[in-house]
Amino acid sequence: MSSTTLPNGTVQVAYNASLFASGGTQPYTWSVTSGALPPGISLSASTGALSGTPSQAGGFSFTVQVK
Repeated sequence: MSSTTLPNGTVQVAYNASLFASGGTQPYTWSVTSGALPPGISLSASTGALSGTPSQAGGFSFTVQVK
């Protein structure tokens, strides 16, 4: 399963989005494998949650892997 688009964020407004996985053996570990998250946004390695307050506008491309 893959997601190609996440909800847009707004500079200086709190952002939250969740990535999901199924199958395999839990617990899952999430990581960014290419590109970069927007400044101010972090990925929870244990839950797949993207959260924070973006500090820069623009389009950001990144790849997230779950193991």
